[in-house]
Amino acid sequence: FAFVSINNASNVVIDGLEFTVGRYIGLNIVSNNVTVKNCTVKNLSDRGIQIVGSNNLVSNCIISDVNGGVTLSSNGSYKDNFQYGNSKVENCKITNFSRRSLVYTTAISLSGAGNIAANNEMSGSYHMAVSVSGNDNIIQGNEIYDVCKFANDAAAIYMGRSWVNRGNKVIGNYIHDINPDPVWAKTIAVNAVFADDLFGNLTISGNIFENIDGNAVKFNGGYDNVVTNNVFIDCKQRGILPGGSVTIGRYGANATTKDNYILTVSCVDQLNGLVSSGYFNSCWKDDEHSVDEIRNVPADGDPDYYKGIEVSAIENFVLF
Repeated sequence: FAFVSINNASNVVIDGLEFTVGRYIGLNIVSNNVTVKNCTVKNLSDRGIQIVGSNNLVSNCIISDVNGGVTLSSNGSYKDNFQYGNSKVENCKITNFSRRSLVYTTAISLSGAGNIAANNEMSGSYHMAVSVSGNDNIIQGNEIYDVCKFANDAAAIYMGRSWVNRGNKVIGNYIHDINPDPVWAKTIAVNAVFADDLFGNLTISGNIFENIDGNAVKFNGGYDNVVTNNVFIDCKQRGILPGGSVTIGRYGANATTKDNYILTVSCVDQLNGLVSSGYFNSCWKDDEHSVDEIRNVPADGDPDYYKGIEVSAIENFVLF
């Protein structure tokens, strides 16, 4: 059982408490308008704080030695006509957050629509620090370092595998010293931000990337991605820009026979996802959340179609 469970409540404030030494989630909240502030959550075998709902806030908390930091999940997404969660994690310090599971235990996980992670410090993990799934979520003003220590083909901030997750932003963060153990990262490098498997309409702006084992920014396909006004310092693996700043993967270009098979399966899955999400229905008629080109994607996963798919803009960058 969690130290605190809150269900179907509202206007609750938890302030200045310490939750330590437990074998489950620290705070498990399924409610709206709940605030958790000035608390310490540590030494747990599961996630520190898990919240499902809208207009919730986690602020000025210290979370350490847990199996995942804070999860914010809202019901608002493309399936709900973009009803925003408006929940936020801010000014928290989250460290050593992969205590039991070495992968996919994040400091902060955002899912749904319109949630925010701002001005947090995240460090000390074997895998990624932030994951994003949904629309119009914002990762802003955070410091992230010393993560992805036992990983490859990963990133400090990771998102992927959906055409319909759009409008997300990574703004004004300082991501540095992402250097995994070479035994783990010898095949595929670790990056700072990775938009994987056709993830699109992502804005990456005003960030500082320093001492990154792989690329600062990596795209594996996707549409309408914008990288602007960033500073890249000692990013080691070369991409489309000098010094390992940005890599664009053209999904399926120059594919082998094996890759063609994988691509075909991925494309069919993505198209099925578009249909089930209601992409071609009313809420997707808004230009902000739609891409007309997606309507023409071939169901057979023809790799030639993907050779021209790139980011929209890479501009105003500084390299060191």
